[in-house]
Amino acid sequence: MWGGAEAVVEVLDRLLAAGTGGRPLGTAYADAFVRALEASGIDLGMTRVRLRIIDAHPELRGLASPRLGAGSHVLAGFVASGRPELRGTVEAAVLADALGASTYAALRWWATSSDDPRPDAAIRRAVDALALAGGSDGTRADR
Repeated sequence: MWGGAEAVVEVLDRLLAAGTGGRPLGTAYADAFVRALEASGIDLGMTRVRLRIIDAHPELRGLASPRLGAGSHVLAGFVASGRPELRGTVEAAVLADALGASTYAALRWWATSSDDPRPDAAIRRAVDALALAGGSDGTRADR
């Protein structure tokens, strides 16, 4: 079911290992993910079909490649390189998992709810949406 994902992950791992290049963490991650999709040569039409099947069968959602986002050691290292002050904190762990989950959700949304031929815009919007959790006025969760 996850055919092609490993090719994307291999390219993504290389791009993330290069760090943020001074860009904001979310921007750098979204750029890397979009570039990985392009460089991997993955068949987006077949990917869309696979993602529609996965979306229709919730039991398949948990079988995502463990290297595709949440739980990725490379993604955790990327977060630590972009936000070194968070290294080893719960915030770093949450950011890594949230970035991975955002792109997985974006791909599923793109496959089922978008007519765009590529998921690039959905990926960027999904990563940007993570900022909404903090509130537009900069408020934080009660401590």
